[in-house]
Amino acid sequence: MYLKISVVTVCYNMAQYIETTIKSVLSQEYPNLEYIIIDGGSTDGTQQIIEKYRNQLAYYISEPDNGMYDAINKGFSKATGDIHAWINADDVLMPWALDTLNEIFSNFPEVNWINAKNAYLNESGTLAQIYPKVACRTQKDIYNGWCREEYFGPLQQENMFWRSSLYKSVGGIDTKDKYAGDFELWMRFAEKTKLVRVDIPIAAFRKRMTSLGAVARSKYFE
Repeated sequence: MYLKISVVTVCYNMAQYIETTIKSVLSQEYPNLEYIIIDGGSTDGTQQIIEKYRNQLAYYISEPDNGMYDAINKGFSKATGDIHAWINADDVLMPWALDTLNEIFSNFPEVNWINAKNAYLNESGTLAQIYPKVACRTQKDIYNGWCREEYFGPLQQENMFWRSSLYKSVGGIDTKDKYAGDFELWMRFAEKTKLVRVDIPIAAFRKRMTSLGAVARSKYFE
């Protein structure tokens, strides 16, 4: 049995990276994949790249939005899968990602939310680092907001995966947040369930100087 996995990617002017992200999802040939891409009205050729894969997408739209979290909310509002994954337009899924998610969530019905080892690509897309430990904290640590850099370290979004029922139970992501919507979403998840660690990387984050996290780092922390 293959659980339905909904993967959402949001993007805006990401022509340099988006095709690598798309290929990392579609190349897995997972038989029950629902891949959703929300573009914010790109003008750099991103749309033309996405169009090449349109017949393999469950949903795609390109239109102006009110920021990344508005786009994320728009994407998950279209998702009908059992499992949710959120992969930004410069991140990638590991080749074993979707089969691994299916195995975990199928075999452990009590598990609602997982995170995996953090892995990092350099700006050119080469795998540069895999952290030796999973950044997993207790429910109390997470819902108290202690999973941030000055305390226990951040919980990376690309290696977070959850059941759709959990996302719906907390009302989805808060679109009022401009920078730390993921951090706030984890706090609300932790009010409902514990975060379970998986001792392998399932996705990888691309470190680049022009990412939102790098450019608006102080605003995110604030």
